[in-house]
Amino acid sequence: MTYYIVGGGDFDRDRFTPEPKDCVLAADAGYAVLEQLHIAPDAVVGDFDSLGTVPDHNNILRFPKEKDETDMALCARIAEERGAHTIHLFGGTGGRLDHTLANLSLLGELSSRGIRTFLYGLDFTATAVTDGKLTFPKGYRGTVSVFCLGKPALGVTEKGLYYGVEDATLDAFIPLGVSNEFTEEQAQISVQNGTLLVLWEDRSQKELPQLSK
Repeated sequence: MTYYIVGGGDFDRDRFTPEPKDCVLAADAGYAVLEQLHIAPDAVVGDFDSLGTVPDHNNILRFPKEKDETDMALCARIAEERGAHTIHLFGGTGGRLDHTLANLSLLGELSSRGIRTFLYGLDFTATAVTDGKLTFPKGYRGTVSVFCLGKPALGVTEKGLYYGVEDATLDAFIPLGVSNEFTEEQAQISVQNGTLLVLWEDRSQKELPQLSK
């Protein structure tokens, strides 16, 4: 099952396309976002400090305010426990910078456990890839940036982009992979050992890239 998790930040309505079989989780203030769109979530999760009240919903998963995880991370953990293979994160950017950074870090955590996850901003999309490759179909335009998450990423290769990279090592403290460019040809970003955070401009609404080993 695919999970759509909605927080209270920037919301990209065009990419929000759950099917009836998918599960939609509201993370705290994400409930208000969905309510404005007349979309009913399957469950509402959080401590409700941002929302300011516990909503009137038949499936509330309430947690104490003093906790180790953000509400969005709690939703992701619930999705993982329920067997999620793909997670789409909405409303996880554009608000507090620390929460945006936490959500980018969450991409790496989920990727390391084999869960395909995308985070959507208003004009960019981000994902993480661990010991694998990310393949973009033809037609992508704009910038794409690649960062190392955690230990040094070994065997990094970038093909079909303006700047080619072959068997490189990326370090978390040296942003060598920032601001590459798509060429509208098929592009591939791969890493042999480690985790990469990949962010790209997303104004064309092209098919999402494929993650594989």
